[in-house]
Amino acid sequence: MSIITRDELINAYKDEVNLLEMNQYRSSNVITLNIGTVSEFIKLAKELKINHVYYNYLYYSIDNYLIPLDTYDEFSDEINIEVKKHNELIDSLDFSKPKQLTLLIVLNGTIMEITLNHFWIKEIGISDNETKHSEIQDKFFKDFKLQQEETSKNEHDDKNRLKEYILSDNEFSYMKNQRLRQDYLCDLLSKDKFEKFNYLFEGDFDRGISIPIKHYMDRIWQEYKEIRKK
Repeated sequence: MSIITRDELINAYKDEVNLLEMNQYRSSNVITLNIGTVSEFIKLAKELKINHVYYNYLYYSIDNYLIPLDTYDEFSDEINIEVKKHNELIDSLDFSKPKQLTLLIVLNGTIMEITLNHFWIKEIGISDNETKHSEIQDKFFKDFKLQQEETSKNEHDDKNRLKEYILSDNEFSYMKNQRLRQDYLCDLLSKDKFEKFNYLFEGDFDRGISIPIKHYMDRIWQEYKEIRKK
């Protein structure tokens, strides 16, 4: 059942009680009443001679449902059409409709409340953006598999290109510990020519050392030492 809007609430009951909007509250002394309508709750407040009725609304956020149009730029037109249709559907919805209304009164230090819910987006079967991402990946599995394979191949090729340069650089021979090798690569990646390789080393740090850089440079250092033995 739909929930009365804020304007409707105020217009309907402003002459009967003093309605006060609240953001949040905390109390261990709360009684949740088995009352299913606003009118019944207002009636109870009046019977108890309580003039102040507090209310709070919750709404769905459109940001949790829209998918940025550039999310799947590198994928097929079919996927982007799917995203466009989803966003058009989301744009057609009225996000001013509340999904929850809490009303409360205070009697002798005890909070008496009711909460009315109307999860209207769930009722009409609309997916949020995270769920829609999963649905798209399931529906277009082959597209995503091909994209992952291509991304993996590009990463492999880029790592090899960068490695070839490092092994040919005489300065690298002086990078005899992990800290020096990290500093060396960080300096290299800050140069215009090598900035494009930064994406290869996104990840966590351990005691100030980038884990992806550590593993990558340790492997190159080992390869460098094997080459020197020949």
